[in-house]
Amino acid sequence: MYPCERRSELLDKLTIGISAYNNWPGLKLTLQKLVEVGLGDVKMVIVDDGSKKPIDFDLSEFPMDIVFKRYEESRGCVFQRNNIGSMVETDYYLSIDDDAYPVNGDICDVIESMEKDLDISVMALDVRGPKDSFELHVDAYELREVRYFVLCGCLIRTDHFKKSGGFQNPDELGWIYNEELDYSIRCWRDGHKIVLDRRFVLVHDRELVDGEDSYKSNCYARGLGYLHGRYFTGAVSLYKFLKMPFMLALSCRTRPFWLSSLGAFIKSYRVGVEHRTRDSRIFRGKDLWKWDRLDLPPFA
Repeated sequence: MYPCERRSELLDKLTIGISAYNNWPGLKLTLQKLVEVGLGDVKMVIVDDGSKKPIDFDLSEFPMDIVFKRYEESRGCVFQRNNIGSMVETDYYLSIDDDAYPVNGDICDVIESMEKDLDISVMALDVRGPKDSFELHVDAYELREVRYFVLCGCLIRTDHFKKSGGFQNPDELGWIYNEELDYSIRCWRDGHKIVLDRRFVLVHDRELVDGEDSYKSNCYARGLGYLHGRYFTGAVSLYKFLKMPFMLALSCRTRPFWLSSLGAFIKSYRVGVEHRTRDSRIFRGKDLWKWDRLDLPPFA
């Protein structure tokens, strides 16, 4: 445990950001868990993205410094995460979902590692399911560079975030988009790093809903289609493009899912190619191979 003065100094550099939507029991549990692990004094920004019912508990129940903002109509998670990022005035922004909460470790360890390496843009954290063990991983103290992160549990360097323009949300793709992967690619292109730190463990307690397989496969296909069209070119990108139908066929359980996902991939790839002309800083084949060799985070 850090001395009180050092811990207070590190936590003063942190803001927790949560985009909430139709999950007030989950948000209440998350706030309870944050207090239990000693993060009750940390600044917090919560945005209600047009939930069908207003918040059903009193935030003043929690002894926390909370800024709460409600939108009457949903603008989507990408918009709201950028909205939260624009309101953060501290050095670091801990992004969690309204159904994700810490169960082990000390976020101060993660902050201190980012303080020592200014090239780290995002620390991907150890995100697990509710039925997993909460013990620290055997390699928890071995930090390593990874391809991307997930916004349900990560620590973002705020100045990098604001200079980069935040998360991209191409209008043509709607709200279903892999903004984390896009941000990771841009960070890597600009000489920054995404690093996995498993010393802080969170649980993402997400309930399954009908049609989730279709939703997830379409989201996956749409995001990768745009990213490969937007950032990559050359023979390697063509190889990835031709390989995608087979990857989607393996990941989709039924033929309709596969056809829908393939259509989403092709449409988004075309949008990405159109957007590529706006920026000459694209990856060549050799760059894609380098990026592909980075480790996948454990929650992939």
